[in-house]
Amino acid sequence: SKGDIEGEGVSVEETTLEPIMKNNGYHQQKNDYEIYLSERDKLFNAKLEESKLFDKAVLTLSSSALAFSLGFWRFQSAHITAGSIFYLKLSWVFLFLSMIFILSSFITSQHAIDKQIKIMESNFVSSCNKNQFSCNCWAKLTSFLNLGAGVLLCLGIFYLIKFVSVNLN
Repeated sequence: SKGDIEGEGVSVEETTLEPIMKNNGYHQQKNDYEIYLSERDKLFNAKLEESKLFDKAVLTLSSSALAFSLGFWRFQSAHITAGSIFYLKLSWVFLFLSMIFILSSFITSQHAIDKQIKIMESNFVSSCNKNQFSCNCWAKLTSFLNLGAGVLLCLGIFYLIKFVSVNLN
């Protein structure tokens, strides 16, 4: 027939389209990868923004709760029950620690970034380390500090509310 090559039954159209189809597969993979990178960048930027907002929220809430407790102490000192002072001191400890944890996480996150850059460089530059897994302990510590700051903030606010509620009754 018209499209047969040396009687093998393969048409001219099939042989000329095959490299194009393979090439389109490559372009599709490249396009998919570019979409993946774009979406990954968007998610990373969203995570970074959420992290900034979390840090600001913890610092703002902790310092505001401390300021509120000091004001309550000052203006209600005549009506404060002796047994409730333990709750106030406990709330101060937790609120203060939450602020220390967040401020410490600023420092550890800088170390985590530096460490991750070194890990990436060693994996990219050195062919013998291409698939080597390196632990970024600074990143783990930063995550722990952020989580701890949130927990400590909640505990501080809980005991502050307990202190206030005992003294309003």
